Amino acid sequence: MIKIKPLIVILSIFILCTNLSCNDDDDHSGNYQLNVSSTKKINDFISSIEDNDRGMGSVSIFIGDQQVYSRSYGYADIDTKLKANNNTIYKIGSVSKTFTATVIMRLIEEKKLTLDTKLSKFYPQIPNSNQITIEYLLRHKSGVIDFTSDPDYLTWYTQPQTKDYLINRLTLGSDFPPGTQTLYCNSNYLLLAYIAEDVSNQSYSNLIKKYISIPCKLSRTGEGDVINIHNNEANSYLRAGNGWKLDKETDKTVSIGAGSIATTAYELNVFYNNLFSCKIVSKNSLNLMKEIINGYGLGLTQFNADGEIGIGHRGAIDGFYTAVFYYPQYGVTISILTNASNYFVDDMMKGILSIYLNKPFDLPVFKKPLDLKSEDLDKYLGNYTSQTFPYPITVSKRNNILVVNIAGLLEYEPICYEPNVFVYESLGAVFTFIPQENKMRLFYGQQEYIYNRVNK
Repeated sequence: MIKIKPLIVILSIFILCTNLSCNDDDDHSGNYQLNVSSTKKINDFISSIEDNDRGMGSVSIFIGDQQVYSRSYGYADIDTKLKANNNTIYKIGSVSKTFTATVIMRLIEEKKLTLDTKLSKFYPQIPNSNQITIEYLLRHKSGVIDFTSDPDYLTWYTQPQTKDYLINRLTLGSDFPPGTQTLYCNSNYLLLAYIAEDVSNQSYSNLIKKYISIPCKLSRTGEGDVINIHNNEANSYLRAGNGWKLDKETDKTVSIGAGSIATTAYELNVFYNNLFSCKIVSKNSLNLMKEIINGYGLGLTQFNADGEIGIGHRGAIDGFYTAVFYYPQYGVTISILTNASNYFVDDMMKGILSIYLNKPFDLPVFKKPLDLKSEDLDKYLGNYTSQTFPYPITVSKRNNILVVNIAGLLEYEPICYEPNVFVYESLGAVFTFIPQENKMRLFYGQQEYIYNRVNK
């Protein structure tokens, strides 16, 4: 769940299809160990991110069911200089969807639901609900509109909202006929959380405890609430010029099911290890979860790390960015939880895995931002539209900081490392301006989009 950032959710994740099974043949952890040299290089990699003020967070690596590496860097809270450590709790955004899918599969195993159960049984007021199945919700094939894309979403996401209020938001239309397309949508998992509560007569929070936290012996995992730094819970931050600013908090009633879980890097790996070892769901359930169709399993996706395929999920909510992927061919699970990021988490995942596998990997060389004056930004300002990307972009400035606003919903402050090129690294987004032609190129998600300036 990304604040739930539409820039990510509307872009396709490049995913390969595979069918993994829950058996000992998948786990080759005995063939790969983290040696002293690799440990040092991973430390050097993370230190370079910390020393160049490119992010803060925690990393955990499991081989099989054992943690072989952990590292925390930066602050859980900048104001009090509270350092992050291995017990620091982070909100994990859309990685919560793996938790929700696990709960749903357990309820299916208990015969309280099936993958074919219709949404109309619970919420008939939602358009096409008599055609929307539990499986369509899990696989993002429902066509339900995404409430996080509402034009006024940023005016209410930090406040508690009732179920009736959010359900009513989903009655206002449909994106496509159910089953005809696949489109990532946070509303799907909000509905799954509500359905889980309805059929169990328990709260979503209690279901997470019952099916995950208790059997996995997780003491620092559950629904996140208002952040409490005295409980070693990390605040989240967004890049602001050359520094960081405290981000707002999405209320858990808004992110329930889709992005409300908070945990530590260690406990996230414990959960994934239990899941992929068939300790909290059956082998049949796990195989269904891992079956990738049009980019999505049931609460799982895949990640291509330079040819190495992992299965797991990414997540982003407020200033938190998370990635956790299990690589069955090596028996390794890597979790990266950040509360401030100016370095693409995907690149961290690729780098750490490459080092672990003793593949060639050069530590990043970070450029220093250019020292721009306010008047230097004037040539970039204006409104931009694209024929290939549906959201208009407004470029303005705040003193000597460039401000990029996407569709009036999202605001970023990318950094300039070379003339006319501004980078927002936590998203891996690059804005390249061609002011003499009134154009801008947005590079994101392995694709480039051309924007034309329509007025200054």
